[in-house]
Amino acid sequence: MPAEAFLPNTIYVAEAVDTTSAATETYPCDNTITSDALIEEVSNEESLFEVMDLGITVDDSGIISSTSTWVMEQIQQIRDLGISLGYEDDELRRFVKDQQDRVRDERAALRQEQKDERDRKAAIEKALIEKAKVENEWELQKLTHSQKMEELSKQAELPQLVSTGGSHDTVRGPKIPAFEEGKDEIDSYLRRFERYATAQKWKPDIWATHLSALLKGKALEVYALMPVDKALDYPALKDALLKRYDMTEEGFKRRFRSCRPEPGETFIQFSVRLDIYFKRWIDMAHTENTYISLYDLIIRDQFLHICSKDLSLFLKERIPDSLEKMEALADQYREARHTSASNHIDKGNQSNTSSVGNQSGPESGDNSTKKEQRSIKPAERTSFVPVRDMKCFRCGKNGHIAQNCSS
Repeated sequence: MPAEAFLPNTIYVAEAVDTTSAATETYPCDNTITSDALIEEVSNEESLFEVMDLGITVDDSGIISSTSTWVMEQIQQIRDLGISLGYEDDELRRFVKDQQDRVRDERAALRQEQKDERDRKAAIEKALIEKAKVENEWELQKLTHSQKMEELSKQAELPQLVSTGGSHDTVRGPKIPAFEEGKDEIDSYLRRFERYATAQKWKPDIWATHLSALLKGKALEVYALMPVDKALDYPALKDALLKRYDMTEEGFKRRFRSCRPEPGETFIQFSVRLDIYFKRWIDMAHTENTYISLYDLIIRDQFLHICSKDLSLFLKERIPDSLEKMEALADQYREARHTSASNHIDKGNQSNTSSVGNQSGPESGDNSTKKEQRSIKPAERTSFVPVRDMKCFRCGKNGHIAQNCSS
């Protein structure tokens, strides 16, 4: 049907137009759209899809129908606006088309923004799900580990129970207080546990299981994170606990060097602590309890004590187990820097050594003597006088004093 056949302000509904065919039919419709707008929107196939984007669709029979009265009203409002602005014919159609394009672009931008928001929320939700999944897996691993430890504990206790004739003490575990972090020292607590285990005649292969029932806080965390085979090995568990609480070679050496009597402590108790710290220092250094080994340990410690911080750190990182290896490493460090040994000595220790060794200096001579004299009490400065040289000021005779004078 030619465009001139459409009457102004007349209601029409049209089929999808094929530009190669001149035949079209019209059908009544409840939705309102002017003939001019309809001509513009269905004049070619591309415009038809644009109408569909605005809410106008084609049903199964090929008839254009509106899915939104609001959209149709918007089109009519755009046309009315164009007429009020003075547009006619082609200009009016271009105006309506431009406004439709703008509305379509805005709707497309809005849809994209909504899609981006949905994608963002989906990504957040996915991340939360993944996090929850990881946490659940971690909790499951901990639970599985705990169950395995309980099973192994029961298996370890069963032979001991049979060998003791069904003793209930073995089932209940050790009757000693649990480890209190911040109150107990882990090294002392482990020695106490070992003495108790020895007195109870426990087999060493169940020591770790019984110890695990007494651990709390960080100590229990160390035990829980160890592999099952290591957690059942008491020496491995003990070593891990000592390292967690800085009970290492360096730690025991510091305790030995800085150990002082505590309030209320006797010298016997103090000497026992010194002995324990020294022995633990030796044990952690993997040093044999022989004169040669101890001699080598003390010399190496003094060697490190006088070295600069950089050289000391260099040597500690390489863990030399003998004085000869330490000397070789120190010379290697010095030669690489083309310096002498005196350049790698801790200045604080050097000055202290000089002040102690320089006994002929003024500080260690007259001043030190004066300090000693000032520290002597008046009674201590009184010289001793033999009785025969005493003279009585009353009679003037020798051999006695006035209070013993008989004249």
